[in-house]
Amino acid sequence: IYMLKFTNVISLKNLSMVNKKRSGVKLLTFCNLKINILKNQIEILSFFTTQMRKMFLSY
Repeated sequence: IYMLKFTNVISLKNLSMVNKKRSGVKLLTFCNLKINILKNQIEILSFFTTQMRKMFLSY
């Protein structure tokens, strides 16, 4: 009986650890997505600024 209780406690702890790891991974992927979006926006902005410069220079 004691062994069963002990294993149950261990499995519960492991489950909570796994859940924590999963949530951590989700958070990391979310942050990575945000960073990628920001990078893309910056690239687009720089592209537009260079295009605008070309336009102004051509005038």
